[in-house]
Amino acid sequence: MVAEREGLEMEQSSAAWRRYARHHNLLLVDVAETVIGGSVAPSALGRVSSGRSLPDERGVVGGIL
Repeated sequence: MVAEREGLEMEQSSAAWRRYARHHNLLLVDVAETVIGGSVAPSALGRVSSGRSLPDERGVVGGIL
């Protein structure tokens, strides 16, 4: 749903879901429920910024190992 609406690859979409969940201290299932329920727009998942780089799924910040 997010990948299609936002024109993202699946990997980018998954990263956006994880980033949003981490930033808001939520489980992925809770993020999914809010997006499906309409209380969070799919576009909001890509706009999370904490003012610092967040680690990706490997724990890498900023793409540097």
